[in-house]
Amino acid sequence: MTTESKKTDKSTSLRPLAKLFPYIFKYKLQVALAIFFLLLAAITTLTLPMAVRRVIDHGFTGSDPALVDSYFTVLIAIAGLLAIASAYRYYFVIWIGERIVADLRNDVFANVTRLSPEFFDKSHSGEIVSRLTADTTQIKSAVGATASVALRNVILGLGALMMMIYTSPRLSLIVIAAIPLIVLPIVGFGRKVRQRSRAAQNSLADATAYASESISAVRTMQAFTNGSHVRGRFSDAVDFAFDAARLAVRTRALLTGFAIFLIFASIVAVLWIGANDVLAGDMSGGTLGQFLLYAVFAGGALGAALTAYHHHKERPRTVVASDAMKGSYLGPEFQQNEIESELTTAGAKFKTLSDDKFMDKVSSALVNGKAIGWFQGRMEYGPRALGARSIIADARSTSMQKNLNLKVKFRESFRPFAPSVLHSEVGKWFQLKKESPYMLLVADVAKDRQKEVSESEKALFGIEKLNVPRSDIPAVTHVDYSARIQTVRKQTNPRYYKLISEFNKKSSCPVIVNTSFNVRGEPIVCTPRDAFRCFMATDLDILAIGNCVLEKKEQDESLKEDYAGKYELD
Repeated sequence: MTTESKKTDKSTSLRPLAKLFPYIFKYKLQVALAIFFLLLAAITTLTLPMAVRRVIDHGFTGSDPALVDSYFTVLIAIAGLLAIASAYRYYFVIWIGERIVADLRNDVFANVTRLSPEFFDKSHSGEIVSRLTADTTQIKSAVGATASVALRNVILGLGALMMMIYTSPRLSLIVIAAIPLIVLPIVGFGRKVRQRSRAAQNSLADATAYASESISAVRTMQAFTNGSHVRGRFSDAVDFAFDAARLAVRTRALLTGFAIFLIFASIVAVLWIGANDVLAGDMSGGTLGQFLLYAVFAGGALGAALTAYHHHKERPRTVVASDAMKGSYLGPEFQQNEIESELTTAGAKFKTLSDDKFMDKVSSALVNGKAIGWFQGRMEYGPRALGARSIIADARSTSMQKNLNLKVKFRESFRPFAPSVLHSEVGKWFQLKKESPYMLLVADVAKDRQKEVSESEKALFGIEKLNVPRSDIPAVTHVDYSARIQTVRKQTNPRYYKLISEFNKKSSCPVIVNTSFNVRGEPIVCTPRDAFRCFMATDLDILAIGNCVLEKKEQDESLKEDYAGKYELD
């Protein structure tokens, strides 16, 4: 079982509430009264259909008004008893919740006052106070309102189901048999709706990502007179998002109509069969009405109990253990034929390789110290390059940080870079015991990977001091031995994971440099044309895009652009 699933199991378990039993048992009388009125309310509710049956069967067949009055007087009495029982049930259940919370707050505060001063040095006062307020309020909700709703509806649902079977075993069997015929198609339709809705959201994300990148680089767009192309591309993306949304809405509309038809058709079918039984003399009209009321009670109780379970108990959604956000790879994606078409139009010279040969070629280039533009799959949606639009290099190189900054990024040589590391190896190379898929966590390089700085090196100043290798992966190690880490999983980005794995096999190092595929002053590349232009404008050695490999030495010299003096320093 994974760590994530263990946490989910713990968060949805009711076992921690067992620790409240000593507090509950302190108020045995109130607990007994709460249970008594809870049962009384359920039993009174279950007697209501029986009273209705007698009114239908006997109240309208005779000519004695006194008999009719007596039946309706009984109905009013039952309603009054139900009201009294429900009011007392609510009062005692909520009273118990409030009383237990008050006792807990007293005990927690008493315990806090006995703790050592060292505890308060490490904990924030606001966090401690929240234990007395927010946390205990959650317990009150569980012990009070949630318990009341759940217990009442479980008892009512089971009782109504048993009374349905007692009233008419034949109709009960038909209802139970019809449930799978109704539920299974609706579940299937629901899954299709979710798939279509997700596709609509993804297509909208494509359009939004493209708009965001275009607006961020509006100066560049206008400088290259690329406005008409950008507007056309965005219009196509918006139209595609509309088509996806329309398909999702159509599927949802079909689900709504299908569900309404199935539910009402099943109700009509039960009434039809019941009406024939009444005509045949197998049951009375009152008995049919009694059965229908019990069916309504059972369905309503089941729905209310599930509502209490999901909302009040705060049951979390089931999330795949790998990464529900899909590594933030939510931007545009280009198929192999689209990549080759754009590269050909741009005048690029490239080789298209099989997956195995592609990975071998690129990983060998990394080992040989090449700087590589890596363009694969869906673009990252967010502020980090995470292995889809990245510049990658060998983290073991002592000169890579300087070279990438000066010759690729066109910025100061001291700027640091981040590492990408296989998730299974992160603990061996960094002082980090958790994953960091979004390059948000900072940790020191592992002690056994660090290199001791000599006294003469410590005496250095400025750039010379920064250029001193401090670990086995100097290209990603900051002056304080720290690094901002991205962990890579196969499930999230299989091609990037495969590349780092191949590099690890050849170098015994599962760490590479990862920085955004752009130059200072421009947004991260989005399209294959963007990638080729950035490749030709910098000193990148190789462009790995889709299954295509481009080497700088094979490209037409006339396609190169001079970026070195184009932008001012940050």
